[in-house]
Amino acid sequence: MKNVIIFGPPGAGDVFRYHKEKQTALGLEAQKYMDKGELVPDELTIKMLKEENAKFPDAKGMLLDGFPRTVPQAEALDRILAEDNEVVDLVIQLDVSEEVVRERIAHRAKTSGRADDAEAATVERRIKEYYAKTIHVIPFYEKQDKVLKLDGEGTIDGIYQIIQEAMAKVVAE
Repeated sequence: MKNVIIFGPPGAGDVFRYHKEKQTALGLEAQKYMDKGELVPDELTIKMLKEENAKFPDAKGMLLDGFPRTVPQAEALDRILAEDNEVVDLVIQLDVSEEVVRERIAHRAKTSGRADDAEAATVERRIKEYYAKTIHVIPFYEKQDKVLKLDGEGTIDGIYQIIQEAMAKVVAE
């Protein structure tokens, strides 16, 4: 089984949004933090991960985008995978400038109608949270020699192709 993490700038969080839309207890709790542009606390995030992981007991691996966002979440992920004798095989870090992050989130706010992307102050808080907490996950996985850094400022198709090639190598191993 292969487990890959795609690690990029602020803006990911589909599982949180799913729970928010479905008005689950976890989603309603997460919404309190998301609406302020804050990271959802580790304990709540890990509960969601466990719940999502349990939905696919026969999966031959997983691709995580936007998780883990803190070192405690990375440690929890390693423990969860270890219960099944699994490990994170690859962490893909998409290197993107703050300027491009702001542009992409602003564009997404216009095209997706996501209210949390429309407020400049919220975006700035998310970027600040990224540098305060999330960026520290990279050294955690670098110590395990699992990080592949990629330029994330190209076109969507170009970045997708590079990620596909990187993942194909991991899956082939």
